[in-house]
Amino acid sequence: MTKTLKGFTLIELLISISIFSLIAVVMYACFRSGIAAYGRISQEAAFQQKLRFVLSVVEKDFRNAYLSSSIAFKGEEHRLSFASLIDDGDNAPIGTGRISYETEGSGNDLSLIRRRESLRQAMSAILAEYSTDNKTSVKARGVYDVLLDKVLDIKFSYLYLDDRQLHLDGGEDSRGQRSSYEWIASWQEDVLPLAIRIEIVYLNPNTLKAQRLIKRVKIPTARPLYFKTSEV
Repeated sequence: MTKTLKGFTLIELLISISIFSLIAVVMYACFRSGIAAYGRISQEAAFQQKLRFVLSVVEKDFRNAYLSSSIAFKGEEHRLSFASLIDDGDNAPIGTGRISYETEGSGNDLSLIRRRESLRQAMSAILAEYSTDNKTSVKARGVYDVLLDKVLDIKFSYLYLDDRQLHLDGGEDSRGQRSSYEWIASWQEDVLPLAIRIEIVYLNPNTLKAQRLIKRVKIPTARPLYFKTSEV
């Protein structure tokens, strides 16, 4: 008796190959999409970690600020400098000095700069500011760090409370209301502000969208303005 051998026809083979190819393409697309998503999440996590580091550095500097007769607190809208405890970069305090925050660049491509100077370097820089032959570069003084790139705008503001007269009147104004606080764009007083607010508008490198970051830090050694008059 003769046996008949059966196999795949050409059409069945082509259909099988097409189905297998389609499944392979779908699986590759899903795998590639997952890898891309993982990469974006990793980049975003790294960027958020960098922002948390920047905020931790800023908060530590602001909290360590103190009133100094040698180093004045200079607060402007886009820069500030003040006397503070400084470290060697490894969170090990090494003494007192001056911390400065400012921006570098132009337009919508700014960088947030932090400069750390020892007390000796700060005094030399202050003397050089009043010298006519000052050739000292900004980067040449102290330790110069770029904390954040792609900054669109940065603003500092200072918590102001001038209740000297209200303090003498028992803490209330003529309408029986207590004194209020106010955030101002510059600081001209010879005492420390009660708190500092930093507002950063930056370009997220992952989403390419502008985002806003606000941090408020209270200065522990600051006192209301009436303390200044009461000491006189």
